[in-house]
Amino acid sequence: MKRSLAMVLAVLTLLTVLYVPASAKETVIDDDTLRVEATALLSDLLEQQYKANETGTLIDTSEILSNTPGTELYKQYLYWYSGLTAATQEYWTEYDYDLRFDSIENGTAVFTADLSYGRAGTIGRSEGYGFEYRVQIEEQDGKYYISYIDSGEMNFDGFKTLISRGRNEEGIALASEDINTVSVNTLDALIADYVELTEKDAAAVIDPDDVVDMDAQHAEYLASLENGVTIEPASTSYSYDGERGRRYADLYYTTGNDACFYKAKANCTNWVSQCVWAAYGGWTDGDTVSTMQANIANRKRMQPSTTMDNWFGHKNGISNPWGNVSNFYNFVTGSPATGPKATGKNDGKKWSGNFVSTEIVTGQVLQVRNGSSGKYAHSVYVTGGRNDSIKNIYITQNSPYSKIKLDELIRNWGADSSCYLRQLKFTSANFDK
Repeated sequence: MKRSLAMVLAVLTLLTVLYVPASAKETVIDDDTLRVEATALLSDLLEQQYKANETGTLIDTSEILSNTPGTELYKQYLYWYSGLTAATQEYWTEYDYDLRFDSIENGTAVFTADLSYGRAGTIGRSEGYGFEYRVQIEEQDGKYYISYIDSGEMNFDGFKTLISRGRNEEGIALASEDINTVSVNTLDALIADYVELTEKDAAAVIDPDDVVDMDAQHAEYLASLENGVTIEPASTSYSYDGERGRRYADLYYTTGNDACFYKAKANCTNWVSQCVWAAYGGWTDGDTVSTMQANIANRKRMQPSTTMDNWFGHKNGISNPWGNVSNFYNFVTGSPATGPKATGKNDGKKWSGNFVSTEIVTGQVLQVRNGSSGKYAHSVYVTGGRNDSIKNIYITQNSPYSKIKLDELIRNWGADSSCYLRQLKFTSANFDK
């Protein structure tokens, strides 16, 4: 009798453990359903999200995002971005995006997207290309929801960089699942910090004579290309042409020129070195892929690839000073006998209180970190706009592929309170070829 009772209790216990309410059952979702439902959900989310940026409104995601750990970081991002947009009234004035289904990887739908948008009170648009969205879905009571979302979209990438205070040891932005969410008070403080940055920028005393319309200068440069022929100097000393560097950046920032150069996991300084190489004459507008490959093989405006401490890059790899943030800075400011040469400013200091926007012009390299200690973690190339405000200066970066405004970069790396930004201004330099 005792044995029979024990068996009954064991069976009841097993049934209790195995029973799962119908609304919470885990459903296996086939690939076709995943593709269709994930596409519909993500499209709906982005359309609502981008439209709401025109008014700084926080959207209701209850019909799109489930209440799972995999969506909490994205919800916090929406709170942060809508909050800072409303607080500064930097409403999106226009936007375009293109979302493309790519593949399914182990139950995750992968999409590729492009995005461009304008903001009130700024010139031009910010743009990003070829970034990913990675989405998982679940079914609840016959309805599908996004249960996990991650993206390399430039603003979400910036938010992840901001709350994780940088990137991993390889210089890559962390995935959503590797970042801890923060409190609402912390999000509000981050919004307030960006507001402080914009207010200081607006209050900065700018001499109108110091303002440079970099886009007008570049238009003159492009016109000169049509009217004349570039002649290579006979000496081994070469001037630095920031307009040529910008031209290269404008043409290749959406692809990274992968046909000619190695693509690193953390590609930011590799990309910046390419722009600097072009600015010294390693590249000329109109060069074909075969011409570029020949110049690279000949190490034109590079150093020999005899040691990894030299400055060079090619299809199969990159040297330490070519691709590493700190090594690049140390190399170009170290007065090398040959190779790129620059003067550094503001190393180890915050942006706030140490710069005015008119000091930033086309062809410079900027490097950032979040906080007073640690290594600088990201490099960008200045590519135009108008330097009367950090909201109007363009920077181009390759992690991710995007052309955004300087205020967005500073915001993503600590805003007013903790963005440490240093500058590199390049001068004439010697090269063997």
